[in-house]
Amino acid sequence: MSAESVAAGIDTSIVNAEIIQWFEVNQLYTREAQALDVEDYETWFSMLCEDLRYWMPARETLFRKDEAEDDPRNMNFYNETLDTLKMRVSRLGTGTAWSENPRTRYRHLITNVAVTPSDHAAANQPPTWR
Repeated sequence: MSAESVAAGIDTSIVNAEIIQWFEVNQLYTREAQALDVEDYETWFSMLCEDLRYWMPARETLFRKDEAEDDPRNMNFYNETLDTLKMRVSRLGTGTAWSENPRTRYRHLITNVAVTPSDHAAANQPPTWR
């Protein structure tokens, strides 16, 4: 450790580990985006956990006094598992997925990635950062 690091109370081994973890998380997101861009769904599925839950609630603008926790039983844009995502992807080959003809155009913005000394860094991010 440098004299400046010691004086500032910075453990550079922790900082270096966080930088490596940050890089690995960013690379994972990039590989995921690349697999989706070329419609390599098998590679994408192999990157996902068996107990995946992909949930995006529909938001309603309410006064603060009327706000409540999001509830998956209410309206959602998505409320998927790995199996339901596989089912959605299987429809793409049937010719009946009209919403994907022409195909959706995507833009990937991978921002605000922060890691913490945890095995589940991405899971610790606020929902608006995922």
